[in-house]
Amino acid sequence: MESLYKIFQASFSSSCPISTHQCAIVIDGRALFETKPNQEIQTIREYAPQLLKENIRNLLITHERVDIVFDLIETKASQCFLKINDHSDTRNNYQLRGNDRIETLFRKFVHSNQIVLTTCIQNCWMEPELIQHLPPNRLLIVDGPDPTAIRLKKYHTPEPDYLLESYHAQLYTRILMHASGISIDECQSKVIIYTNNIDVILIAIALGFSISLQHLLIKSRYPRAQENCFIDVKSIIASLRQAAIDPICVLTLHVLSGCDTTSFIGNISTEKMFNCFFKDSHRYSNIKNLNCIPPPYKSITACAQLLIDCSSFGYTAELLDELRALMADVRIKDRARTNVASTLPPKTSAFNLHCLRAARKIKISIDCLDSNPTPPPLLQSGYENADIAGKFKIK
Repeated sequence: MESLYKIFQASFSSSCPISTHQCAIVIDGRALFETKPNQEIQTIREYAPQLLKENIRNLLITHERVDIVFDLIETKASQCFLKINDHSDTRNNYQLRGNDRIETLFRKFVHSNQIVLTTCIQNCWMEPELIQHLPPNRLLIVDGPDPTAIRLKKYHTPEPDYLLESYHAQLYTRILMHASGISIDECQSKVIIYTNNIDVILIAIALGFSISLQHLLIKSRYPRAQENCFIDVKSIIASLRQAAIDPICVLTLHVLSGCDTTSFIGNISTEKMFNCFFKDSHRYSNIKNLNCIPPPYKSITACAQLLIDCSSFGYTAELLDELRALMADVRIKDRARTNVASTLPPKTSAFNLHCLRAARKIKISIDCLDSNPTPPPLLQSGYENADIAGKFKIK
């Protein structure tokens, strides 16, 4: 996020730069649970109307439509990885009912019960008494934890929205699918997405040109600050295209820098990768094709060249293995270093596998407008079977 802000400051603003007329909102459902229950609230049934009346109703007064997107019930697709750094708590598997009490340690309660809590709150919102709290002629759509979204409208019974039915394992791709779905609705020409998820922001930039909206904004937080900001996605896309840069490159840079399911590149930060790319974007333009399965040789070569140029080293190298050997030769003579290997760039073979994993993640991201996409096979994307049945690990 900080890299984006430094490069595209003109597209960030502290106040909403557009009117709310014909404007819809898409909310990352996890953000709702940042609202703690009021002091007098004791049960989930009491907490559900608090969210509806204090958070959602106010948005529906000024906006014609609000979509709330929650995590889906965990599928095999989201459970199949052994992550590099997995310190998550064990999730509870019991069901919650409306009259169940909310634990005092609310954040821990949400973390341990997010899916069942979402189900319970959605069921409460579907009750006729709570639907009447919605402003008239306004539409609330709740998506998750089931694949089918529910339409809620005052004086109407709840009904499924099959156009938004999806089986995406990732929340961030389903959020963009909602923005695309709203663009088909002739009543709304503008969408504001409420999220702090950097993946949503970057996918929006990568695909925003193909989403037929007059304005696409993201309400998030300024880097290293608690204040909210509005990111004008269409403005960033226009700046990139004016510089002859494919917007998908921004997503590619982020994924290439690494995560728990693709692997990390030591000593190369996302910010360094962004800065190096934007100094001479034409030199690395072929990274835009990393989403192809399998990724073309020119694309992997461009990614490797970017990594070589990111390495702060006084020697010139054409290949990663050559750079690795030069750096090892110098640093092994430094007696103050206790671990030379961790300071070296990856071998060419290891980086090629990293690119396969990155390509898979990018492909899944840009397929988000498809309600039932088929992800590339794991065993052909830089992963191998783990010792635990049904699990995969980085090769």
